[in-house]
Amino acid sequence: MEIIEEYFEDIILVDQEILLTQERWTKVLAALPDEELRKTLDAQWSKHPDRSSVEKWSEMIDAVDRRANKRGAKFGLASFEHDMMLQLTYPRLDENVTTHLNHLLKSPFCVHPKTGRVCTPIASDCFDSFDPFQAPMLGQLLRELNSGSPDSTSLAEYVNTFSSFVDTLLPVQDAKLSQIPSLEF
Repeated sequence: MEIIEEYFEDIILVDQEILLTQERWTKVLAALPDEELRKTLDAQWSKHPDRSSVEKWSEMIDAVDRRANKRGAKFGLASFEHDMMLQLTYPRLDENVTTHLNHLLKSPFCVHPKTGRVCTPIASDCFDSFDPFQAPMLGQLLRELNSGSPDSTSLAEYVNTFSSFVDTLLPVQDAKLSQIPSLEF
């Protein structure tokens, strides 16, 4: 929860403005187990829709806390803030992405069948600057390979990233293998 709490306001409330419109705040309010509180907040926010998501979130959490204290933490209100923070930050994946083999949840360097882009590994310190539209395309790689060496293609940096990641795993794997007793007699 510490990581979510650290980034929640900036990412979910400020950048994404999760409570900006009635359509958005209705989805969040639907998670409230108290119908009276849902209606009250919806009415207040409808009267002042221009208030920021930060203000609305603060108002909602204060109202939930007051209601939880009044009712002795009944109706699941006591953990509502953390539950909502988790729900709003948890990655959502399309069912087809996780069940169909033709989606990109595959090995690094596979090629997307429609775009021709290569699935590339990303270093953890480069997530924010990664642009998926700059990922190499199969046709581009073929042209690069035909005109030079494999080490000079636009895929080289991604191969290096992947190699670095694998290198971090090797010592762990070697340690595990050294603990396996020999099968020699």
